[in-house]
Amino acid sequence: KTTVFVTHSMDEAALLSDRIVVMNTRPGRVERVVDVPFPRPRDDKLAESDEYRDFTTELWHQLAQIQREDMARETATP
Repeated sequence: KTTVFVTHSMDEAALLSDRIVVMNTRPGRVERVVDVPFPRPRDDKLAESDEYRDFTTELWHQLAQIQREDMARETATP
């Protein structure tokens, strides 16, 4: 079975998902699909690990890059 769970929380996405779909705004579109590398079952202690912090930090960097590119396109459009 497949469940689509929409969240703005990177922690929720990393703890509850097997794959994270990173979307862009204006217009909303899929930019990346990222596999979550952590085995199940997961618990809150995972969020204390270096691997988890590295993973979520990389996701934030990817999202920031997508936003920068989107803003650059907007300012370049007359």
